[in-house]
Amino acid sequence: MFEMTCKKYGLDPKKLEYFKKRGILGERAGDGDLERAAAIEFLSAAGLKEEEIVRYFRPETDREEKARILRGLRAELLEKLHCTQKCIDKIDCLLYALLEK
Repeated sequence: MFEMTCKKYGLDPKKLEYFKKRGILGERAGDGDLERAAAIEFLSAAGLKEEEIVRYFRPETDREEKARILRGLRAELLEKLHCTQKCIDKIDCLLYALLEK
């Protein structure tokens, strides 16, 4: 059943099994678990480390801590975006120089 649910929603069963063992997901794929599984997949794809994901979903983690985790991830993604933009700008300069000659 869990494997079918993972396949249906495009979720990584190995990754979700890890989070089941850590107590973040239940044994059955209920609505709440599917929402958490989708959030886990997104946060993981966005670059959040597994230990941060576990901390995010712990019942004792308050809103402020969750916000801190998300802000940290946002800052990392924004830094990557800026680095990528700089690379694009340099490529544009090289292309301009190449095509102007």
